[in-house]
Amino acid sequence: MTVLLPHIFVGVAGAGCLIAALAHSILGERLFVPQIQSQMNWPGGKGAGDFKRQIVRLAWHATSVMWAGFSALLFAQLWGYGDPRSFYLISAAIFAIVLIMTGPVTSWRHVGWPIFAAITACLIAAAFAAV
Repeated sequence: MTVLLPHIFVGVAGAGCLIAALAHSILGERLFVPQIQSQMNWPGGKGAGDFKRQIVRLAWHATSVMWAGFSALLFAQLWGYGDPRSFYLISAAIFAIVLIMTGPVTSWRHVGWPIFAAITACLIAAAFAAV
């Protein structure tokens, strides 16, 4: 029983992360993101408002991606993929998704994409170095 108990807690935590990620994105789109976007005063030139509204949406959903990523990391432990290489590869996938959200989706105008690209590359390099 004492060996099984940590697995139960990790499984519940992983499921909680995934549920939180889904609820955050779904409820955010329905209840929060549009209201936040409509209440903000957008300084800047032509198109600045559209870009900034897009950033609000991306930031909201990037949080959900990170929570879903934590879920994947926790479930990987349960399924026997607790080695450093698995951790690095799952983490790289999480940051690659956020990189795609902030890079191509914003036509490379978001300032965070180079940071997410560097993190992704370093984690992939770490995974291959851990072999």
